[in-house]
Amino acid sequence: MHSMKTLNLRFRILKKLVQSSLLACFCFPACLELQENSVSRHLEKQDVLVEESVLPNQVPELSLANYCCSTGKECQLNFHINILGEDKGLKFSFQASQSRAVEVALGDQSARLELPETFVQDRARMCQDPNIATTLEHKAKIESQLASALSFYHPSCMNPKLEQGTWQCQEPSFALEKEKTSLAVMKQHMLKKWVGHPYVLARRLMINSQLIAILTGEIEDKKFASFCTLVRKSMDSELPLIMQSRVWQSYLCDKAPQIREQVARRAVELANKELAFFIELADRSNKRANILVKLPMSDQKNRLLSVDLKANRDVGLGLVNTALLMQVKAQPSMANGEFVSDGEQWDPFFDSRSNLFQIAKILGFFSSSSASSQKQMVDLEKENTVIASYLIRSIVGESSFVVTNGRYKILHLPIGSYEYSIAQHHASNHEKWWKPAAENRSTGQFKWGESNLTIQSW
Repeated sequence: MHSMKTLNLRFRILKKLVQSSLLACFCFPACLELQENSVSRHLEKQDVLVEESVLPNQVPELSLANYCCSTGKECQLNFHINILGEDKGLKFSFQASQSRAVEVALGDQSARLELPETFVQDRARMCQDPNIATTLEHKAKIESQLASALSFYHPSCMNPKLEQGTWQCQEPSFALEKEKTSLAVMKQHMLKKWVGHPYVLARRLMINSQLIAILTGEIEDKKFASFCTLVRKSMDSELPLIMQSRVWQSYLCDKAPQIREQVARRAVELANKELAFFIELADRSNKRANILVKLPMSDQKNRLLSVDLKANRDVGLGLVNTALLMQVKAQPSMANGEFVSDGEQWDPFFDSRSNLFQIAKILGFFSSSSASSQKQMVDLEKENTVIASYLIRSIVGESSFVVTNGRYKILHLPIGSYEYSIAQHHASNHEKWWKPAAENRSTGQFKWGESNLTIQSW
């Protein structure tokens, strides 16, 4: 109420001011143009005051002329952004000097970007040019560059548009039939080209095929409810990376139907991308060979042996290096004028401080600028047990199996060194599993990838 009284009083004063000024200018027509400019500036000032006093919680449209033309001061533009039906705070911070650096903050995460040189040029022209048409032209260019920066920082926000202080994002394009065909091709590749398929990779493929089936037919709540039960009762290693995110699970299983379908489509796309990554990684890193176990045994009636393999550190590091080379190939060096980032990109399902985000980067879910790619190379070449373990677990085939003494087993394993443990097993008719006899156990190491292997001593 107080705000409305203040507003009315200001406009009454302004009205009298205009009337008296026009009367004076009636005798001196030359002052009309000057008075018109003065009134326009006063009205522009009044508009800003109205937005602040009447609607203090509403963020005004982007106006760099009002906020960012002062030199030597840091400029901060505060907006809102609609993400999956929820309103979040978005902030752009940059210097009002000749700086290309812009800090983009969404929630409690932020990254510092280097904008193209044209950003500085357009801002300077807009602040200096009194011609309103030219100012609006440069303002639109700057809004477009900030939109591009937002899309780079938040990759799933496509073609963001600023409306009443809130950025609205378009959902990335999604072709269900294309994803279904891609999954079928990958399944055939695994069946025809590989032996001893990795269980967790086959399991992830099956789970994603179920989600595609739900999206293909009529969307039903009970189908999603059944799928949510499957996801939440599975071990994390059995799920595609996106489905391991507790945030994603919450959006799929607990949110409104229109949000649920959107996050389901995103999961199908990323799960297929992960499967394609591991198929390429396995084709590059795995070698198919035979392992022959031929041990001297006194008990010739029971020749069954249990073999357990464990990959050594060099296997994981080799996979990490190969994955990095794949990422560099997929994301060539950026051309001049594109963004350079000091920080991580933002995603609603992956916290940039989590292990899932680090794995998502190696899988190629997020693009990298040349600067951050070099830093990532240095970081990942160090021992990173979380990433290495995820890669090994995803593409190692049979690492525990039973073989008859004197027979060979065909394996499909990443190149590197392994520790092995072999034990003789005894079983009776009523026992479901073989039980090892601790006294008959052989351990050692071997190098996989050079040739077929033979283990013939305890």
